[in-house]
Amino acid sequence: MGDKAFDDEARSCAPGQFSELTSGKLQYVWGELTPGAVNGESIFMLHGLYISHFMFAQNAEALAGAGYRVLLPDWLGPAGLSDRPTEKYDPAFFELQV
Repeated sequence: MGDKAFDDEARSCAPGQFSELTSGKLQYVWGELTPGAVNGESIFMLHGLYISHFMFAQNAEALAGAGYRVLLPDWLGPAGLSDRPTEKYDPAFFELQV
C-alpha cells in the first residue's frame, strides 16, 4: 500500500469499517460468525507494525467458525488500510488506538 493516502472513495471499496480516532481513521473487520456456533467470547487480534490484519484471516475464520466474535483492527501506520499519520509510532501512540 505504500504511502498512499486513503479518501472516502477508496474506503468505500475496502472491507470492514472505519473508526475516527484522534490521529486518523482506523480500519477494522469483524470475523463472520457461524450461525448456531456463538459462544459469547471475543478475541481481539493485533498484528505487528509492518503487516496488516489480513495475516490473521485464516485464524479468524476458524475462530469465528468455533463461535468466537473476532475483531481484526489495522493499526494506524505504514501497513494496511488505516491512515498513516506523521506522529511518532511509540508505545503511547499504539496504546491510544487500543
